[in-house]
Amino acid sequence: MNIKHSITLMLLACLLIPICALGASEDTGGQWQGTVQPWGTNQTASVHPFLVTNTGGEEAFGNPNGDIRDHLADADFWTEQLGWACGYGGVFKTVDGGLTWCRMKPRGGWYHIRMTGPNKIWLLEGFWGQGKANLWHTTDGGKTWNLVLQGKTQGWNDLFCRGEERWVLCGGYQSYFSHDGGATWSPIPFNGLMNGALHLAIPGDVPTNEKGGFVAYVLGNAGQSLQLVKSEDGGANWKGVPIPEDFASLSYWPSAMFFSDSMHGWIGSGEGELLYTANGGETWQREHLPTKQSVCAIWFDRLGRGYVSALNNDMNHPLVSVYMTLNNGETWAPVLVGHKQINAFCSLGGKLWGVGNEPANVPEDLVIITDNP
Repeated sequence: MNIKHSITLMLLACLLIPICALGASEDTGGQWQGTVQPWGTNQTASVHPFLVTNTGGEEAFGNPNGDIRDHLADADFWTEQLGWACGYGGVFKTVDGGLTWCRMKPRGGWYHIRMTGPNKIWLLEGFWGQGKANLWHTTDGGKTWNLVLQGKTQGWNDLFCRGEERWVLCGGYQSYFSHDGGATWSPIPFNGLMNGALHLAIPGDVPTNEKGGFVAYVLGNAGQSLQLVKSEDGGANWKGVPIPEDFASLSYWPSAMFFSDSMHGWIGSGEGELLYTANGGETWQREHLPTKQSVCAIWFDRLGRGYVSALNNDMNHPLVSVYMTLNNGETWAPVLVGHKQINAFCSLGGKLWGVGNEPANVPEDLVIITDNP
């Protein structure tokens, strides 16, 4: 794969800036789900390339020094220049928008990363086969790390950090949240509604009550069926959200969920299908990618423009790895193909990043970037 090769795609305009409902920290910046990007000055589609690179830059392709970086699982940016990414190959930092990266931690089980300030990073580490996870926090840009919830976290399914909110989902183990920036923590009170908490969405748009409550969705399982629960008061109380029965019992459970605001959300399946709601889960409609590939990651803005990554990890049969929609998922177009597997999206300002891996005998991690011209 040549770093200088770019894949053209259609990008869109934007007019809207969302209101952040959750408490603000002393820092500014960061990204909430559903933020509309300033990608242009009109509402017609434009043509713009993905830059395809990785954490090692051009030197990493065919690196003779054996610096195998496997794949990236997650990324987060604080400004259009400053960001972090993590995966099996280590934890990395960029100060130039993802063009070059510096390794900050060695190889390991690094699954989720979030920034709450220029030098404040939260990092979720998992250990396969051990039922153990570590939540790490640094306030000095990675020079020193402190262990949070020591001895309590046993799963590493999802991590959310924005404003003063800190949430860690631990699958079939106890999940936790903090409303004061991580100073104190409490178990999330699902009250028997689900056995395992897998994916979290907190859009962070308009507060739902005078006390500053906000809407949160958690996707998990109850027995052998998929379960979606919703809170309208910041996680204090939860209720089940019905989803189509045949979708809830899929043999390949959905692996991604995204809400662009409190009403509009998507759940992706293992068979190239998505559920879409425009009314907070009261009703759902089916949407289909032009493939049966599993949905791996979802990103939308509040105007219904979005991207979905599809499972593309067979090195001998590469397929389309990213699809784009302009209409909430009613129709889709392929925008990225070849030996590229995208595991997570992140957006901020005029940029959107995707991170993942290049399926190969000797794997490399992967970073894709779009930039407003």
